[in-house]
Amino acid sequence: YTAAISACRRGGEWRKALQLFAVITQSKAESSTIMFNAAISACEECGEWQKALRVFSLMEQNKVELDTITFSAAISACEKGGNWEKASLLLSAMLQTKVQMDTIICSAVISACAKGSEWERSLRHLNAMVQARIELDTIAFNAALGKLEKVGGWQQALGLLGEMRKATLTPDADSYSVAISACERGDQWQRACGLLEALRGAALL
Repeated sequence: YTAAISACRRGGEWRKALQLFAVITQSKAESSTIMFNAAISACEECGEWQKALRVFSLMEQNKVELDTITFSAAISACEKGGNWEKASLLLSAMLQTKVQMDTIICSAVISACAKGSEWERSLRHLNAMVQARIELDTIAFNAALGKLEKVGGWQQALGLLGEMRKATLTPDADSYSVAISACERGDQWQRACGLLEALRGAALL
């Protein structure tokens, strides 16, 4: 069953994948984490975040074990659907379990909040992950920086560059670019020039 659902999903036939999943669950056949994950991933790939959350709820109702892939696919579905609230709720639920967090999940939640103009929330999530020593990547930080650029949050942008270095990450050209833009929007031209020099010094320009 799982192989058939996965095959439909990989072939872009997400409707068939979900139809097959529905038949299997209604037949009371034995369910597995892998099978449910395949169904959630099918929903994620077609942007059907509501369906992804329904499958997620079914897992909980049937006491099927949740794992990193479960949360990753469900959160990514919410991020693609622009639903930062559900993405944040899923993150909170995940932090209450022993399921291991990964970089993809962190980036998806931060990106969802940033897309929803919830830049303060995205920063809180980012700071919480840094404090919890969860491994992050440049993409996660750049997602938060991108929203700060639009609102001219130059102080927070500079703070994030510092947090990146603390996390042993090297800011890339995009990191510097959005931080420079945030400083320009905040009329901090001297700081913007300083970042530009740092960008040149890092041989990223």
